[in-house]
Amino acid sequence: MAAYCAARRFVAIMRASQRRRPQIDTERLERLLKRVERGELSVEQAMGQLAELPYEDLGFAKIDHHRALRRGFPEVIFGPGKSAQQVADIAERLAAS
Repeated sequence: MAAYCAARRFVAIMRASQRRRPQIDTERLERLLKRVERGELSVEQAMGQLAELPYEDLGFAKIDHHRALRRGFPEVIFGPGKSAQQVADIAERLAAS
């Protein structure tokens, strides 16, 4: 019975977390807007980056930069099938965000 209650609670928590709207990484957004303000980035380039704000597609992997906000734990690297360089590239992008 205790396992059943724990499972029901887990399902309820997961459903609630999926209903929450993803929060915006305000620090990253502010850095982006300041780059536009300083003329380092065009509005079009900023729009492109805004489209990737929660996700970044590297072609061989799609990085979820807002996973910790939605799920309570950060993105991880799934290594099987990836080269050492691809894993290093993903780690670099995760560290930069």
